[in-house]
Amino acid sequence: MDVNNILYFEDGDLEIESNDGCTFLIHKRVLRNRSLPFNELLELPDGVEEYFPLNDSAHSVQYFLMAHYNRSFFAYPPAPTTIAILLRVAQMAKKYDADDLLLIAIDHLEAHYPYTLEGWNNRGQTSALAKEPALDHVTTKLDIISTIIFIEAKWMLPAAFFSLFRHMKEEIVANDGDSNIPGCLVAWETHSRMLDDLVQTILLSIPSQRCTDHVNCLQTASTLRTNPLQLKRGSRDPILLAHKYYSSIREQVCYNCRMAFLKSMEEAMSTFWTTMPEKYGLPSWELLLQERTKRLCDD
Repeated sequence: MDVNNILYFEDGDLEIESNDGCTFLIHKRVLRNRSLPFNELLELPDGVEEYFPLNDSAHSVQYFLMAHYNRSFFAYPPAPTTIAILLRVAQMAKKYDADDLLLIAIDHLEAHYPYTLEGWNNRGQTSALAKEPALDHVTTKLDIISTIIFIEAKWMLPAAFFSLFRHMKEEIVANDGDSNIPGCLVAWETHSRMLDDLVQTILLSIPSQRCTDHVNCLQTASTLRTNPLQLKRGSRDPILLAHKYYSSIREQVCYNCRMAFLKSMEEAMSTFWTTMPEKYGLPSWELLLQERTKRLCDD
C-alpha cells in the first residue's frame, strides 16, 4: 500500500513527511483541535501552507491521521481494531498529547490486559483483539509491553507479563534486541516458581477429608507430585496448567476429591493473580490501581 497517497488533500495546508520519506497533505485545523504540541508548533494560520517533518514511520503517521479524520477508524471497544493500528496510535497519541485517542487505546489494551482475574477469563467477550493471531507471537507481546510502559499505563503490565510467560524462556531470549528482555527473564523465573507452588497446592487437596477411595486417590496425587506433567508452550499458563492436571486426575480419583481439587484450583489461581504484580517485581495491585485512577482522572 502506498501510504502517502491515502491522506493527500488538494486543499490541505499542512504537509507532513514521515521519517521514511512519505508525505501527507492534510488540514491544520484537524490536528490543532486534538493535539496540543501541533497547536503550539504550527506558526501560520489555517489556509497558509506549512511543512512539518516527523520522526515517525509512514504507517504510524497514517494511522494517527486517519484516527483524527475518521472517528470510526479508531473507536472505543467493542469497535474492531488491529494490534498494529492500536500500538501505533497509542504511541503517537502519547507522543503528541492526543488524549482522546490515548484513552481509546487504553480502553482497547485494558480489555485485553485487564487487572482482574474475571476480566482475564472473559477477554474473549470483551477484547476486540481476542482472535488476532499476531497476539500469540512473542515479538508482538514484547511490543505491547514496551507500549504499555511508554504510555505510562503500568497497571496493565501484570496481565501483559502473564500472557508473555505462557511462552518458553528460549522463545523470549530469541528476541534479544528488546530492552525489556532482562527484566522479563527475571520475572519469568519467578513465574515458573509460582507455577510449581500452584501445582503442589492443588495436588495437596487430594486426598480430601471426604475421600471415599483413600489409597487410590493418595497414590494418584503422590505420583503427580513425584512426576509432574511436562511443561510445554501454552501450558505455562497457570489456568490451562491447572485444568491439564485436573484432566489427568479426573478419572483416577473419587468424586469428593475431584470437587476438592476444583475448589483448590479456584483458590490457588485467585492467590496467584492477587500476588502476581509484586512477584513480577511490580507495585501491588492496590498501588497500580491508584495509579490508574489518578492517570485516567488527569486525562
